[in-house]
Amino acid sequence: MVCGGQTSRCEVASELLTLLGLKESVKLTPVTSDYFKQEYFAERPVSERLLNRKLALRNANLMRNWKTALTFRLFTTFCQPE
Repeated sequence: MVCGGQTSRCEVASELLTLLGLKESVKLTPVTSDYFKQEYFAERPVSERLLNRKLALRNANLMRNWKTALTFRLFTTFCQPE
């Protein structure tokens, strides 16, 4: 099962910086998979998106949007907002 919505690793990192109030002080530089080709030589798929196809077929896909789930997990598990 995966959260609802569509995102990339870069968008998740950007949202984390926003939630933690670090968006202005930390520079996030988007790169392609080729940037890591030397260290991680396994071929990367064009898309790594996961779907809840079987849940959707059964009208049981109740997963929250990824931003909602990220916010909840961050502030209930790792830190408390000020």
